Amino acid sequence: MNTVRLSISQWVAAFFIVLSLTIAALCGIGLYRLYETGAELDQTRVLSAQKELAAAMSELAAHLQQQGSAISNWDETRQQLAKPDYYGYWKASRLPRAGIVSPAFSNLDLYDRAGRLLPGGSAKSEASITPADAGKTLYDPLQGLSRISHLFPIYAEGRQNTPLGYAQVSFDLVHALKHLHSFSYLVPEKLAVRNPPLHTLELGELEKNLNFTVRTSLEIERLEEAVTRTYAILALAMLISAVTAYLFVQRLLARPLARLADAIGGLQADETRMDYVPALESRYMLRELDTVRQSVQDYRQKLSDARLELENSNVTFQQQALQDALTGLYNRRAFEEDWENLVRALSGHSEPMALLLFDCDHFKPINDTYGHQVGDLVLQTIAGAVNGVMRAGDRLYRIGGDEFATLLWGADEHMAMLVAERCLDSVRKEDFRRLGVQEPVSISIGIAIDEISKGDDLTYLQAHADSAMYQAKRPGSKKIAIYRMGEASSEDVLVASLETNALYQALAEPSRMEIHYQRMQPLAGGSEYLEALTRIRHNGGLLMPARFLPVVQSRRLEAEFDLAVIRLVQASLDSEAIPRGAGVSINLSAQSLHRPEAVAQLIELTRHAESHPLMLEITETSLVPQLAEITHFLGILRSSGFKIALDDFGSGYSPLRYLADLPVDVIKFDMSLIHQLKNNDRTSVIVSDFARLMRDAGYSLVAEGVEDEVMMDKVVSLGFSHVQGFFIDRPHLLQPADAKVATLFN
Repeated sequence: MNTVRLSISQWVAAFFIVLSLTIAALCGIGLYRLYETGAELDQTRVLSAQKELAAAMSELAAHLQQQGSAISNWDETRQQLAKPDYYGYWKASRLPRAGIVSPAFSNLDLYDRAGRLLPGGSAKSEASITPADAGKTLYDPLQGLSRISHLFPIYAEGRQNTPLGYAQVSFDLVHALKHLHSFSYLVPEKLAVRNPPLHTLELGELEKNLNFTVRTSLEIERLEEAVTRTYAILALAMLISAVTAYLFVQRLLARPLARLADAIGGLQADETRMDYVPALESRYMLRELDTVRQSVQDYRQKLSDARLELENSNVTFQQQALQDALTGLYNRRAFEEDWENLVRALSGHSEPMALLLFDCDHFKPINDTYGHQVGDLVLQTIAGAVNGVMRAGDRLYRIGGDEFATLLWGADEHMAMLVAERCLDSVRKEDFRRLGVQEPVSISIGIAIDEISKGDDLTYLQAHADSAMYQAKRPGSKKIAIYRMGEASSEDVLVASLETNALYQALAEPSRMEIHYQRMQPLAGGSEYLEALTRIRHNGGLLMPARFLPVVQSRRLEAEFDLAVIRLVQASLDSEAIPRGAGVSINLSAQSLHRPEAVAQLIELTRHAESHPLMLEITETSLVPQLAEITHFLGILRSSGFKIALDDFGSGYSPLRYLADLPVDVIKFDMSLIHQLKNNDRTSVIVSDFARLMRDAGYSLVAEGVEDEVMMDKVVSLGFSHVQGFFIDRPHLLQPADAKVATLFN
């Protein structure tokens, strides 16, 4: 989880931004609540206006009914219908003075029994009416709200069957409503018909189709305006306060801290002294900050001393990283770095270079006879003797085991031979009997000389020197040999360096390598595995691992060799040469786990994990010395889908105390242990009990080297999960081989 790191200015700015947003949110919430309250009040006023309109229309209907009764019961109305000779005079003069028509109505017209307007009526009145509309109040869309009429019949006194005629009252709706009702919520002048119809409407239908406008409340408007203004003033005041506080904190705390941090950062490269930083000369208003400044200044000298000590330590560590711990010489890493630096220094031209390889003759018997401690003293003595006769400026490297090397820049054949002879004589003069070694100790020297250009690889030159060294080791040789092209093709040199040449050629052309697969048969369910075993085809024959693996180890070519094997196995998987469902087991040296490309290549294989279970076999003797370094990489590969097997268990030190820390799933018992099971002796009992112990601890057990039915029955009884050996299967090529394998490296 990554922790977000911000400067104090950014934190302060973020705090005040959050504060401002909080203030804005609170003001917004208040205004929103005010808006909601206003909306609720508006809704209440709309409902009140609706009720007010309904009440006014009810009053109008009641008033019309009263008006109709008054006109119908007036004798003069009947007289005019009976004898309308003076109807015009009566309407213009008598009707207004009688006060029979309400001021809410603007006009009254009389019609005879047939619905015709009496002579002398209003010029704006209709010429005739429809008696069927008697008793109705009608709205005519052509006339609008300013002309609404109510028609009611006039009967003779005591007779309600046949009307004498009809009376029609006309009026302006807005005027009539205002005359009859006092409005508090409704604006009567803004009454309008919603979607005016093409036909007339009765009064009840008209009410349903009226649009109205609610009268605004000045008190509510003033209240909303006052509250809004208050919120705005409050927000502005809080914003000004926040900005002021931000500027205050910036000046008082953030800026001084930033200056102090910059000054401390400059101390890392000793770019400045605290006493001469202008930013720190100004007074700090905060006592604590000034105390920090003084404390940093006090520690400045201590930091400078610590840095100097660290630089000295780094120089020491770098020297140790390039130094062999046993002999004090330069190591293989220094050898490779020096080669790269030398060829990088060339610019468009070539220079002669001589590579000398030194090897102690018969060192393994000496080491086995007298012990590792004496063997180490022998190597130290040889290293001192050879290093003492090197040219000035030349370096001697221990590149592995009992093998040493040196690079002679600008040396020709004569100079290389001269240095080699001095080294040989210096070793011969040493008295190894003082170390307890009775046998003579000598070295063999192989020399390869060539013109080196910028960017050249060291591999071929080392192979030539190695070939010459094998020639120097031959009985009767002078212990010094120079690689020559003509001699390199002779049968003697090829035989002497057969394994080395075959290995280097196979690494250069991986198609020379063959992968033979041997079955690992399950005994109690589970997946069958095919173990990938490497062979090198050379001069028409096959070299077995026992012949070329020692060269791989002595030349430190484990990673290059393992990469080539992994790619060949991948080609077999890609070509589907391996039967679906069969697992694949790959032998890997511990040294390869330090190479990212090897780990990446192995992880690439996991795309086949669903159809082919994968297993890595790590040799016990190579695993234990590098336990701490490779456990991490084994864990990565294990989590990616590989099972981890400890190979050749029992052939080395068998350190039980390491097993609990190793990410191992499978233990492969070496054939030397399995063969002990055939004997009915103490060793057989120990191996059997040990197998049960490992099985009970949760490990899967594989028996290697099972060669007959007796051994098969024994491992079955001990609960081994898989068995491998000539009794089950011999290593063989998969047929048919896919073309991808042969063309992989083309």
